[in-house]
Amino acid sequence: MEDKLAMRYTDVGYEYGSKIFVASVEKGDDSFTVSIDGEPHEVRIEDLGGGAFRIHDGARSYKCIVASAGDKRFVSFDGEVFTLTRVEKSSHVIDQSPSSKGDLTAQMPGRVVKVLVGEGDGVQPHQDLLILEAMKMECKVTAPFHGTVKKVHFKEGDLVNVGDLLFDIESKEGSDSK
Repeated sequence: MEDKLAMRYTDVGYEYGSKIFVASVEKGDDSFTVSIDGEPHEVRIEDLGGGAFRIHDGARSYKCIVASAGDKRFVSFDGEVFTLTRVEKSSHVIDQSPSSKGDLTAQMPGRVVKVLVGEGDGVQPHQDLLILEAMKMECKVTAPFHGTVKKVHFKEGDLVNVGDLLFDIESKEGSDSK
């Protein structure tokens, strides 16, 4: 079996939201150098098995779980889930302006555990909107910007698939939508 931690990735592009990040990972003697957009981070990584890792960054330690489906990587890092889509080098430059249309879709399949907002509610950037259970983890779906919830498309107990529309959020005029 191939040692997952011995692999070296160079200039792999991943899309998160509307931004492309270029990442590379290189194994040293007893640590890794993880560079994101050219900014290096020295870390130690423990393989816990089953796609789970413990990442040590100095005095801090984080649990990370990674699952793959085609060109997508679902990464749970310190309790928050990110969906990354691998992109070809030629597409590393895209429009990075934030969208004011907040059609939030499910980034991974799962079951809706709790809906935390209702139609008409005002939301702030990074505010928790919904808790989704996927891969035996609870994952939070958060607001991308200041706005108002126009429509909630699922209720507690519903099953969602990747790409299912969860919320329609209208951007609040004059707000910072980053």
